[in-house]
Amino acid sequence: MAIKITVKNYGDSTVTSPEKQAAEQISEHFKFELDSYNKSAFGEILILSNLTLIGQEVKDIDLLIVGFLENCKMNINTKSKDNQNTIQDAENKDLEVKTFCYVIELKDHPIERIKTEGANSFVNYKDHWHDVTTQSEKQKFSLLNYFNNNIGISPYICNFIWFRNISNDEYFALYNKQETNVFAFKFSFKDLIQKSTYQQIPFQLANTNHCIINNISNQNKEFFDKTTVLAVFNLFEQSRKACGTLTRQKVELLTKQILEDQKEIPSIGDKLTVLAGRAGTGKTVRLLQIATQLAKSEGSRCLILTYNHALISDIRRVLAFAGMPDGIDNYTVQISTLHAYFIKLLNGFGVVQGGIDQNFFDVIFKQKTVELLEYLDHGVLDKEDIQGLMKKEYDAIAWDYILIDEAQDWNEYEKEILYSIYGKQRIIVADGVDQFIRTGKKQDWTRVLKANTDYYKKTEIIGLRQKFNLVNFVNSYSENAGLSWKVTPNNCFVGGKIIITTNTYSTLFHKRLFDDCISNGNAAYDMLFLVPPQLIEENNNVKRFSKIDVFKKNEIHLFDGTNANLRNKYPVNLNECRLFQYDSCRGLEAWTVVCLHFDDLIKYKINTFEEPNEESVALESKEDRIKRFVNLWSLMPLTRAIDTLVITIKDKESKTTKILKELANEYSDTIEWID
Repeated sequence: MAIKITVKNYGDSTVTSPEKQAAEQISEHFKFELDSYNKSAFGEILILSNLTLIGQEVKDIDLLIVGFLENCKMNINTKSKDNQNTIQDAENKDLEVKTFCYVIELKDHPIERIKTEGANSFVNYKDHWHDVTTQSEKQKFSLLNYFNNNIGISPYICNFIWFRNISNDEYFALYNKQETNVFAFKFSFKDLIQKSTYQQIPFQLANTNHCIINNISNQNKEFFDKTTVLAVFNLFEQSRKACGTLTRQKVELLTKQILEDQKEIPSIGDKLTVLAGRAGTGKTVRLLQIATQLAKSEGSRCLILTYNHALISDIRRVLAFAGMPDGIDNYTVQISTLHAYFIKLLNGFGVVQGGIDQNFFDVIFKQKTVELLEYLDHGVLDKEDIQGLMKKEYDAIAWDYILIDEAQDWNEYEKEILYSIYGKQRIIVADGVDQFIRTGKKQDWTRVLKANTDYYKKTEIIGLRQKFNLVNFVNSYSENAGLSWKVTPNNCFVGGKIIITTNTYSTLFHKRLFDDCISNGNAAYDMLFLVPPQLIEENNNVKRFSKIDVFKKNEIHLFDGTNANLRNKYPVNLNECRLFQYDSCRGLEAWTVVCLHFDDLIKYKINTFEEPNEESVALESKEDRIKRFVNLWSLMPLTRAIDTLVITIKDKESKTTKILKELANEYSDTIEWID
């Protein structure tokens, strides 16, 4: 028997990347070494390069080495521990390597561009130093989450850094006699195992000198598990099958070498750029297009800021499929919540110190953000402070462009902070006109600015998301609700279905919708369920969709985005449809959208209405203000569907039901009503 070594590159097959070269180099070294001893050893070692962890915030992995072995033994110096976790020091242990999982960050920097601070290694990029040790640690935990979420294994993962362009002498001069997770230009299989024992102390059998490394397989299973080998090997290809036609279309838009209408936006980098339009007119996709083009054509680092966690997950998914790098040493497009970003600013400038809890968001966030703006306005923090923070926190703060989604829903102090730090010319905003969740008051990003001199504004009026019938339905709904809302249907995007039902959502009905979605080239991801708070339950401080077990029993598979533990992730299971609360739907889209208990959403919005912090129109009663707020809010879920919009009604006698029934009677050719 022998140990099989399989090398697989998941990057661009037309390019011989450093990662691919490194994987082949490791393979050659290991083959020669393993053939020279352990003749009775057998199993398989996978060496995978250029991996993308679809669904993880840190998604780029240079090298992954996974092994499933039997009878692979060596003599090694290592600590060990027994069943009671008692640590024992000893030399010349008989170590048996059974399973392992190692992630390696590859760096080709010369010695003069590498330094250490404490236990951390740093590499130099242009005018800043990057903490590669922290980067490596983040990769380890991203990989652990990826394995656990997708194939149900939780291996102990060791992480390493490989400086291929430094010699052993340079390594020893840099690290002296420290035990590190760093390799110089060349290392052996035994070197890899030796350094892994610094992170994971091997298990020692009782009353023997025999130790074991077994970091993947369950102790109750056979150590060499071919099923697990296959699962790991196929995982990175399987996740991409969940792409679907809609995502592929977005990726194609982002990966075009030339953005055709970029010439229509001459202001980027010169003045504030504003893209305005109501829901479905393509603002978010346009932001992504602009960011991607700036990244690829100018080598820029672009950050998109938004409020919605579900939208962040959706955009991260598209960027992952588009092959956008994390941007440690390169161009990038990244996305963050505005809160997470401002907390980094507050911490970086020393305005906030210590931990962040829910009380901070509820009480302190506004106070501290206003305080930061005052420091910037009064010169307490000047340009030197800003530049210093950008060098120190390069990955989090030093952005060439800031792109704002749903800019109409920002606070004045948040806007002014970005202007102070980055300047108006490096900011691009998407203005959704009249959809509010956070503020209840429209933010004017062009206030006191001169048109065409200080800013450029482009307004979209044609619907680019929804098919013709859906746009007309939303327009009619808006007109009946007394709203000043209108989107021009796209005459080239014909069709669209609206289904309204007072029945319980059934397996048979779901099969009809799901089969139609898939038959049009989509993935399960492209079917979206929206639910009101009345359909959320909480057990052991964990919220979830209250009917999740019923749906599962009926073979309706859901990614439950109402669970806070999943809010920063997105489904990669091929059979899972997305499900979120209505409050999280802004910016999302899907081929088929199912609005469950739509009338409960209306009741919830009426009951939770709060007066905005502004003077109301003198002749407008509170009832009118509530009505306007609720009707505007109800448009948000109605504008998410591309092809099929499904509305389920809980109360057949509700006012909402009567309004929808009138529309169905008026537009019976395009609206299907099911009792």
